[in-house]
Amino acid sequence: MAGKLFGRRTRLTIRPKDADAFYIDGKSIDRDGFDISFDIAKDMETKPNKGKFIVYNLPEDVRAKLEVDDDAVIEFEAGYKTTSAIVFKGNIAHVLSTLNGPDMETHIEAGEGHKAYRKSYVAKSYGAGTPFKTVVEDIVKTFDGFKVTPAITRTIANVGKSFPNGLTLDGRSARVLNDVLKHGDLEFSINNNEIQIVKTDTRASEAPTIVLDYTSGLVNVPQLGDKDGKPKIDFQSLLQPGLVPGRKVQLDWGVGKKNVVVRTVKITGSNFDDAFYCNCEAALPS
Repeated sequence: MAGKLFGRRTRLTIRPKDADAFYIDGKSIDRDGFDISFDIAKDMETKPNKGKFIVYNLPEDVRAKLEVDDDAVIEFEAGYKTTSAIVFKGNIAHVLSTLNGPDMETHIEAGEGHKAYRKSYVAKSYGAGTPFKTVVEDIVKTFDGFKVTPAITRTIANVGKSFPNGLTLDGRSARVLNDVLKHGDLEFSINNNEIQIVKTDTRASEAPTIVLDYTSGLVNVPQLGDKDGKPKIDFQSLLQPGLVPGRKVQLDWGVGKKNVVVRTVKITGSNFDDAFYCNCEAALPS
């Protein structure tokens, strides 16, 4: 695994609404670019996940482009030479450049689904017997920039319910979707600017299980504990794009294997110092 995780990669992609996309590459051992630090927090709640980024010593013209459109889409790609992937995708909420000693620091704050969460509304009525699947798909389509993914289709197809008396929807799409999903024992969150729908009891996505041990990125000894009376485990890994809320993980640290589901992940680090980690809190089977 040391070979797979060698050679860090970081890149910010900015996609303004009415202009061409542009890139800010992070400096690495074999690539020119800029110093970038990041602090990303993800969970399984319905509110947007937040990301904070600092880019050092950007040219003035690039700083100016960043400050034009607060709702521009921002993608942050991180990983390693052969395993880099997008770990954050959302909308810019705030940009501020300040001089700190010799360095010009450009601070970017963003939220996954920030624009869609704030600005999407639904107003629609359905007749008696409308399938649960139809209603959920219609609500998802009202989120600005979102689409019904194959994973959503598979998850809601298994519910098999309908609304015998019909229903009327009116309000912010996020609140309405949350209310409707409860009828199917489902819940949703937003990850990388896509809606993720999971079962309320397991809160696990359908993605393949990640096997994590000391040869594949596990750092230190996982810590067992409890949260709200339920067992949990905290663990740290070298940064891996696949570690997101809802992902199933098999942990092996030499004292047996435990299958867990990630609940929260904090992705922190930079391309210029030692930090390059995922700090996860995961649920264990009760």
